[in-house]
Amino acid sequence: MDLSDGLADAAHQMAAAGGTGIRLDSALLPIDPGAAAWFASRGTDSLVKALTSGDDYELVFTVSPKSKGRLRSVARLARGLRLTCVGVLTKEPDIVLMRKGRPEPLPAGYSHF
Repeated sequence: MDLSDGLADAAHQMAAAGGTGIRLDSALLPIDPGAAAWFASRGTDSLVKALTSGDDYELVFTVSPKSKGRLRSVARLARGLRLTCVGVLTKEPDIVLMRKGRPEPLPAGYSHF
């Protein structure tokens, strides 16, 4: 799924489609230090912006634990492809962001209107 409406939006949609919950780990999200500093200088939470802003043309997908080895093989073959694990699907229906070891509700994604 593309992240053009933000990771939070994609996570909510994926959980609904799969009948699962999602637990994202804030420490795993790749936020550029320059962007984090820029948002902090304006009193804005860079993590919330990273999760909810639109126009991020990346892809998000899930892989079963059994297929991790195959995924690593594909990544090696596709030189330059960077994969980042940012969370896990859960049996519980909660959609949460783990921040400093504590769960908090995942914000909604980008809103066009």
